[in-house]
Amino acid sequence: MQAVLDPKDVALSGAPEMRLALQAVIQAGRSGVFMRGAQERDRVIVEEQFWKTYEGRKDRGGIALIRLWYLVEAMQARRLQDLFLGEGYAFLETAVMAAATLRLNMDWGFAPQRLIWSIDRVKAARAVTRLGRTQRLSRPVAMAQTVAA
Repeated sequence: MQAVLDPKDVALSGAPEMRLALQAVIQAGRSGVFMRGAQERDRVIVEEQFWKTYEGRKDRGGIALIRLWYLVEAMQARRLQDLFLGEGYAFLETAVMAAATLRLNMDWGFAPQRLIWSIDRVKAARAVTRLGRTQRLSRPVAMAQTVAA
Protein backbone atom coordinates (compact mmCIF):
# COMPACT_ATOMS: atom_id res chain seq x y z
CA MET A 1 0.00 0.00 0.00
CA GLN A 2 1.36 3.37 -0.99
CA ALA A 3 1.07 6.28 1.42
CA VAL A 4 -0.57 9.36 -0.04
CA LEU A 5 0.50 12.77 1.20
CA ASP A 6 -2.21 15.38 0.94
CA PRO A 7 -0.79 18.88 1.37
CA LYS A 8 -4.11 20.03 2.84
CA ASP A 9 -3.90 17.60 5.77
CA VAL A 10 -3.21 19.28 9.11
CA ALA A 11 -0.53 17.84 11.38
CA LEU A 12 -1.57 16.18 14.63
CA SER A 13 -1.61 18.28 17.76
CA GLY A 14 -0.45 17.57 21.27
CA ALA A 15 -2.91 17.18 24.12
CA PRO A 16 -1.46 20.10 26.14
CA GLU A 17 -1.88 22.52 23.23
CA MET A 18 -5.44 21.37 22.58
CA ARG A 19 -6.36 21.66 26.26
CA LEU A 20 -4.93 25.17 26.34
CA ALA A 21 -6.95 26.09 23.23
CA LEU A 22 -10.14 24.87 24.93
CA GLN A 23 -9.16 26.75 28.09
CA ALA A 24 -8.71 29.92 26.01
CA VAL A 25 -12.27 29.54 24.65
CA ILE A 26 -13.66 29.20 28.16
CA GLN A 27 -11.56 31.99 29.69
CA ALA A 28 -12.52 34.32 26.86
CA GLY A 29 -16.18 33.64 27.63
CA ARG A 30 -16.80 32.23 24.15
CA SER A 31 -18.01 28.71 24.96
CA GLY A 32 -21.13 29.43 22.95
CA VAL A 33 -19.14 28.96 19.74
CA PHE A 34 -19.59 25.22 20.16
CA MET A 35 -23.36 25.66 19.77
CA ARG A 36 -23.69 28.60 17.42
CA GLY A 37 -20.43 28.58 15.47
CA ALA A 38 -17.59 31.08 15.55
CA GLN A 39 -17.68 34.58 14.13
CA GLU A 40 -14.51 36.50 13.28
CA ARG A 41 -14.71 38.44 16.56
CA ASP A 42 -14.90 35.16 18.52
CA ARG A 43 -11.78 33.91 16.77
CA VAL A 44 -9.83 37.09 17.47
CA ILE A 45 -10.73 37.10 21.18
CA VAL A 46 -10.00 33.39 21.69
CA GLU A 47 -6.72 33.52 19.79
CA GLU A 48 -5.56 36.55 21.77
CA GLN A 49 -6.34 34.68 24.98
CA PHE A 50 -4.52 31.57 23.71
CA TRP A 51 -1.34 33.42 22.75
CA LYS A 52 -1.26 35.24 26.13
CA THR A 53 -0.81 31.95 27.95
CA TYR A 54 0.87 29.69 25.39
CA GLU A 55 4.63 29.38 25.76
CA GLY A 56 5.44 26.59 23.32
CA ARG A 57 6.46 26.47 19.69
CA LYS A 58 4.40 28.79 17.49
CA ASP A 59 3.78 26.12 14.84
CA ARG A 60 2.33 23.71 17.42
CA GLY A 61 0.12 26.45 18.85
CA GLY A 62 -1.09 27.36 15.38
CA ILE A 63 -1.94 23.73 14.63
CA ALA A 64 -3.93 23.49 17.86
CA LEU A 65 -5.93 26.59 16.94
CA ILE A 66 -6.61 25.32 13.42
CA ARG A 67 -7.86 22.03 14.85
CA LEU A 68 -9.95 23.90 17.44
CA TRP A 69 -11.75 25.96 14.77
CA TYR A 70 -12.45 22.90 12.65
CA LEU A 71 -13.81 21.20 15.77
CA VAL A 72 -16.11 24.19 16.33
CA GLU A 73 -17.38 23.75 12.76
CA ALA A 74 -17.94 20.03 13.26
CA MET A 75 -19.81 20.71 16.51
CA GLN A 76 -22.56 22.33 14.47
CA ALA A 77 -23.74 18.80 13.58
CA ARG A 78 -26.89 17.94 15.51
CA ARG A 79 -25.50 14.63 16.81
CA LEU A 80 -22.49 16.36 18.36
CA GLN A 81 -24.60 19.15 19.83
CA ASP A 82 -26.91 16.55 21.38
CA LEU A 83 -23.90 14.86 22.99
CA PHE A 84 -22.62 18.20 24.26
CA LEU A 85 -26.00 19.13 25.74
CA GLY A 86 -26.28 15.71 27.37
CA GLU A 87 -22.79 15.56 28.86
CA GLY A 88 -21.86 19.21 29.39
CA TYR A 89 -18.38 20.67 29.44
CA ALA A 90 -16.78 17.28 30.17
CA PHE A 91 -17.78 16.35 26.62
CA LEU A 92 -15.80 19.28 25.22
CA GLU A 93 -12.59 18.14 26.86
CA THR A 94 -13.09 14.67 25.40
CA ALA A 95 -13.92 16.11 21.98
CA VAL A 96 -10.80 18.28 22.03
CA MET A 97 -8.62 15.25 22.85
CA ALA A 98 -10.24 13.31 20.01
CA ALA A 99 -9.71 16.23 17.61
CA ALA A 100 -6.01 16.35 18.48
CA THR A 101 -5.29 13.03 16.78
CA LEU A 102 -8.07 12.62 14.20
CA ARG A 103 -7.22 13.15 10.54
CA LEU A 104 -8.07 16.69 9.48
CA ASN A 105 -8.15 17.90 5.90
CA MET A 106 -8.57 21.64 5.40
CA ASP A 107 -10.96 21.09 2.47
CA TRP A 108 -13.24 18.69 4.30
CA GLY A 109 -12.82 19.43 8.00
CA PHE A 110 -13.68 16.75 10.54
CA ALA A 111 -16.28 14.21 9.51
CA PRO A 112 -18.81 14.37 12.38
CA GLN A 113 -19.33 10.60 12.54
CA ARG A 114 -15.59 9.90 12.59
CA LEU A 115 -15.26 12.50 15.32
CA ILE A 116 -17.95 10.72 17.35
CA TRP A 117 -16.11 7.40 16.94
CA SER A 118 -12.86 9.05 18.03
CA ILE A 119 -14.61 10.59 21.06
CA ASP A 120 -15.91 7.12 21.97
CA ARG A 121 -12.34 5.74 21.76
CA VAL A 122 -11.06 8.49 24.06
CA LYS A 123 -13.84 7.74 26.56
CA ALA A 124 -13.09 4.01 26.41
CA ALA A 125 -9.37 4.61 26.96
CA ARG A 126 -10.15 6.79 29.98
CA ALA A 127 -12.49 4.16 31.41
CA VAL A 128 -9.77 1.50 31.08
CA THR A 129 -7.27 3.81 32.74
CA ARG A 130 -9.66 4.52 35.60
CA LEU A 131 -10.47 0.81 35.95
CA GLY A 132 -6.78 -0.05 36.07
CA ARG A 133 -6.18 2.55 38.79
CA THR A 134 -9.15 1.28 40.78
CA GLN A 135 -7.90 -2.29 40.62
CA ARG A 136 -4.37 -1.30 41.58
CA LEU A 137 -5.66 0.69 44.55
CA SER A 138 -8.20 -1.90 45.70
CA ARG A 139 -5.63 -4.71 46.10
CA PRO A 140 -3.58 -2.93 48.81
CA VAL A 141 -6.79 -1.87 50.52
CA ALA A 142 -8.07 -5.45 50.49
CA MET A 143 -4.72 -6.73 51.75
CA ALA A 144 -4.70 -4.14 54.54
CA GLN A 145 -8.21 -5.11 55.56
CA THR A 146 -7.20 -8.81 55.64
CA VAL A 147 -4.15 -8.09 57.79
CA ALA A 148 -6.18 -5.91 60.15
CA ALA A 149 -8.80 -8.64 60.63
